[in-house]
Amino acid sequence: MSKKSIDASVNGVVNVAELLLTATDEVRKLILNECDMVLQCKVCKNLFSSVDNFLTHKRIYCQEEFADRTLLHRATPASQHPRLFLYTSVPITAP
Repeated sequence: MSKKSIDASVNGVVNVAELLLTATDEVRKLILNECDMVLQCKVCKNLFSSVDNFLTHKRIYCQEEFADRTLLHRATPASQHPRLFLYTSVPITAP
């Protein structure tokens, strides 16, 4: 008996919800019973183990929306981007 393949690139809440609808009984059972989800803010990359903490974070601390950030990256030249240091790699030299 061969097992039905699943897309290994599944990520994000919508993708997991779709997987639960289309998966085999085995995969559905594993997802529902054998794992926990960690939510990641797409803007600041903070991690949350509960939906309540994530919602509080987005309502109070990190109100910027991911779509706004995506537009900012496209519209702002790299040399003027305020968070450029987060995305710039610096070579490490040995002492």
